[in-house]
Amino acid sequence: MTCSPYLLDRVEFKENENKICIYQDTQVKKIHNGNYWYSSIRKDYQRAVIVEWQNKVITTEPISTFVNTIEKRICDKIIPIINNWKIAANEGITNANLCSFCCNLRMSDDHLCEICNRDLKWLDALCNRGKKRNISELLENFESMEI
Repeated sequence: MTCSPYLLDRVEFKENENKICIYQDTQVKKIHNGNYWYSSIRKDYQRAVIVEWQNKVITTEPISTFVNTIEKRICDKIIPIINNWKIAANEGITNANLCSFCCNLRMSDDHLCEICNRDLKWLDALCNRGKKRNISELLENFESMEI
């Protein structure tokens, strides 16, 4: 058997597989999805969010800036947004056709594609911790949705 850095990395990853780290980013003042909760902005082949930093600079950042899928680290301020994406996809009221984390087509009842859904199962437990909205609150401005 040959030793490979990939095998060693996988062994190390398996040891930490059940650990999920929710961190607070002190540089981030506010994260939002765009003008509307259902906005679907994309950057670097994945879904993006609008970030207001503490120094009052506003940028568009890809989701991977706040969700490290390898180390299972997630910024606390992105959890409610992912939860909203999940609700919108489950209810069939989203205009987003692509997966939030890649450029594959998403599943009909989720904001993720089949591959990302399998690899990111750990996000499901965190989504329920986000700010919960009922469907009527989400549908308030449905007629004015951007296309």
